[in-house]
Amino acid sequence: MNQFIKKAMYIVFLCCFITGCNNVRSDDAFVDLGSDTQEQEEITYYLDVIDMPDADDSLQEYLAEDISERKLDYGLLGKSVYRIVNLHATGQAAHYDCLQILQPPYSIWENVLIDCSQWEEGELWYIYSVCNDITDRLLVILYDGSAFALGSFSREEGGKLIHKLPGEIGNHDFILNSRWYSDEENNVYIHSAGLPKKVICHDGNIENKKEISIDGMANRLIWDDINRRMLYLGNKDGNYGIYTLVQEDMVLELKGLQSSCFGYCAASDTECYLADGKAVWRADFRGELSKQAEFLAVDYMPQKICGMTLNDNGLPLVLIQDEEGVYLMAQREGMTESPKQELVLTVDYLSPFWKKEVAAYNKQSKSYRVVVTELDNPEDRDLLRMQVTAGKGPDLIQSFLLDIDLSAYADKGYLLDLTKPLEEAVSYLPEGAINTGKRNGRVYAVPYQLRVDTMIVNRSAVNEKTGWTLDELLDIVENSGATVFSTESGPAAMVDNLVFRDVKSTRFIDHENGVAYLDGEDFQRVLDFVKNYLNTNEGDKDGQRVSAGEIFAYNTALYGTRDINFITSMFQGQERYIGYPCEEGGGHYIYEEALVVNQSTRCPEGAVDFLQYLLSQPVQDKYALSIAQGRETDFPVRKDSLEKVFTLALEKELHTAVSQRYMGISFKDEAMTKEQAEALVQVFETAEAVDYRNDFVYKILSEELPLFMAGERSTERTAEVIQNRVQLYLDENS
Repeated sequence: MNQFIKKAMYIVFLCCFITGCNNVRSDDAFVDLGSDTQEQEEITYYLDVIDMPDADDSLQEYLAEDISERKLDYGLLGKSVYRIVNLHATGQAAHYDCLQILQPPYSIWENVLIDCSQWEEGELWYIYSVCNDITDRLLVILYDGSAFALGSFSREEGGKLIHKLPGEIGNHDFILNSRWYSDEENNVYIHSAGLPKKVICHDGNIENKKEISIDGMANRLIWDDINRRMLYLGNKDGNYGIYTLVQEDMVLELKGLQSSCFGYCAASDTECYLADGKAVWRADFRGELSKQAEFLAVDYMPQKICGMTLNDNGLPLVLIQDEEGVYLMAQREGMTESPKQELVLTVDYLSPFWKKEVAAYNKQSKSYRVVVTELDNPEDRDLLRMQVTAGKGPDLIQSFLLDIDLSAYADKGYLLDLTKPLEEAVSYLPEGAINTGKRNGRVYAVPYQLRVDTMIVNRSAVNEKTGWTLDELLDIVENSGATVFSTESGPAAMVDNLVFRDVKSTRFIDHENGVAYLDGEDFQRVLDFVKNYLNTNEGDKDGQRVSAGEIFAYNTALYGTRDINFITSMFQGQERYIGYPCEEGGGHYIYEEALVVNQSTRCPEGAVDFLQYLLSQPVQDKYALSIAQGRETDFPVRKDSLEKVFTLALEKELHTAVSQRYMGISFKDEAMTKEQAEALVQVFETAEAVDYRNDFVYKILSEELPLFMAGERSTERTAEVIQNRVQLYLDENS
């Protein structure tokens, strides 16, 4: 008790020291967990989102009943935004394209019709794609239904067909996997994903060709219009950066920037601006790189940089595209204070999907803005706990950052009781998912995604059983001919799975009365079983060993629908999701990603509003689609969205049919069968929240079982030692 008091006094002292002994909750009192404070202080720029009229609305006058449209590229021509649209007559070839131009001050779209016959007399060509933007003209790939050509379009000269493309560069596969660029002398540079170490260069008439070999791996080409040179973005000798194309001299080293979402514009002969999916950066060719403005600060997460140039103020003008649309952003000096009330969300990790949803929430909310901070190291977690217990800290917190079992935090009033505020929202969740966030019958944590941990066996080994008790499991395995019980390695984990997951059972631990029963024959039998059937040779061929019957069971967390084809192949279509042994229930257990609300939040209404958004059907359905497409792991928490996952998993077009190999098992990414879907629905319907009251036992098992497994301690003595330690814990913590 004295040690506890000393520790508590130390924590209070440390919290007071951190917050300046200030009992008033304020922004100045927060320790900025998981963020780079120095980096934020250096940001002195802001991105203004420029309102653009709807390009589709201005196109309506050209869309008669027999006309359909195909929208192509967005980009920048100087400081003007453009979009190319193919317009098709129903049942016929395209008869004209439309170049839509939005010039400063970006209030009216101008439509420039491009007749498909103007490129070459007597022939019809339509724009297939845009190569790159050269100030006042477009370099485009043309298509006539069978062949490709290179063309150039400007307002003054109209459309001009430069040259029909020869076979080696004029076929569909090459065009789809290539990027085309040009310089001021109309030389055409072609970079193909299939030829990362080579650039094909043609003169303006496509007649003379040369190949430029490069030592590095090019991702894309960049035209430096100030220094008049072609550059490439890529990796050379393990160094990611920008290089000159011919000499391959490094112009700028880039670390941490995304190559899949990239923009560039020169600022002077020694400086440039860059953009990736995170931010706008300023760089000089001496190697200095500084972050100017973050896209997430204005609630956007670009998937593509459509164009980038210098604005009248000498700062970047950036055209980005995300899942919802295309946006024009202008950088300026100074920061803008958000009129919305900010809530800090502290997480260990947030997947790209949920980061996008945070940004989407911020865009649609008129009152609140959620700022995400990620913790980088374990010391930050200790500091977070100190803050929460001292009445400080972030508004929303990923629950496991505080503790796997939140009972202590809930009992002491550190967490907001969400039972009433979220009563309707959580009513759409399965009971097992709701219970993951309940403590003493009240809701304190709200899950936004979940996975289910279960055990799978060959149905022929268990006949018609859909679940089993511990004794049934031991009997079946001992008579099966298998030499290993499960793919789980480690004796402590195996004992824990067999005995201590079933917390409701009082056979080995009676929590209500604080009594352990671990020194009898039943527990000793489990210990001997573990010694005889432990997987001591875990490896990348365990799937083959399961398939051959050498390993009896496969235990796993189900992280998404793509796991199911692997499981089916491993068990040759005879899989049974039997679950872990238990006296009642299905033996399937839910693990969740959940959020709690700090009791000391200044804005409980905003926290609740954000949680309601995460649990809404549109968001959870969107997550279901991402899972079915294999872009995200885990499962949605809403019952209707969970059902949608399994409905979508039956659709063949969402799967690639690509062959894969894991743990020695070959399988394909293909649509789920109705039988597979029904089996999984049963698993999720019967899955229960994990009860963490037995978690303390695992540490004891980890410390006591090694001597037993090494043959240095008897079964009886091992059971006795474990019994004494477990009972002591129960006595001290009951």
